[in-house]
Amino acid sequence: MLTDLQYAAVGKLTLSFNHIEWTFAELIAHLGGTENRGLRGSFSKKAGRLRSLLGNIEKGNPAINLAVHDLQIHIQKAEDVARLRNEYVHALVVHDFATNITKVRIKDDERILWPRELTLLAVESIMLAENIQRFGNELLSLL
Repeated sequence: MLTDLQYAAVGKLTLSFNHIEWTFAELIAHLGGTENRGLRGSFSKKAGRLRSLLGNIEKGNPAINLAVHDLQIHIQKAEDVARLRNEYVHALVVHDFATNITKVRIKDDERILWPRELTLLAVESIMLAENIQRFGNELLSLL
């Protein structure tokens, strides 16, 4: 069984990451029209749709080019965090009775779940969401 701190860290990461998904959904709605509002599906589907919309933007203005480039960098960072988040959210909790240590199994790797590591990922998620929102607003103001 994980400790309360470990469970709280997983929850904090999960809820913090939702800010990125919400930001993606809002940007998709603004860039792609209201028919895209409430886009459902996986995070990777939203990331792909956002990339597609960014690819369709006219790139004649250097300021627009920079805003699109910054957003694409942050989409990649969000995808990297999403992979780590998914590893922890879908991990299996295992207990080693020989050592009396509880770990998480991610794929074929067993490791101790360190709350601080997940808290740092949660903070990174919030910062990414804020940056994506800022660059998105910048882009929208230029269009």
